[in-house]
Amino acid sequence: SKIIYPMPPVWRLIIQSEGYKVSKVSSLLWFIYVLTHLCYGFFFIKQNIINLKSTLIKPSKMPENYVYFNNLGINQVYCDRNNKTCHNIVSWYQKSSVRIKSIDKYCHSVSQLEEDALSNENIMYVNSPILPLSKF
Repeated sequence: SKIIYPMPPVWRLIIQSEGYKVSKVSSLLWFIYVLTHLCYGFFFIKQNIINLKSTLIKPSKMPENYVYFNNLGINQVYCDRNNKTCHNIVSWYQKSSVRIKSIDKYCHSVSQLEEDALSNENIMYVNSPILPLSKF
């Protein structure tokens, strides 16, 4: 039987030189694999450009002193109101001895989390922090 697996042409030649048969479907599967990743890359770049434009046009109102948690999951920010002890990164940092004491807000990038779902008013969603020009 022939090998059917998405692999680059060089790999197909090496496998054929070893005496195995490789199906022509493998080259089609490889083309689909590469095309899929290429389209994903274009989509990712497009999303980043859109996010950058929206951030530059309408920047978020950032507090004076804040800490920003990027690329967190919803479980790393969300705390159930019925739960007396929260075990997530933000609550850990709030209680930590290494934190900066003058923090006004704890900002995060979890867009699925609605602000009214948070039990702590010091936590807020921010798409991307904007640094003031004086910091550059």
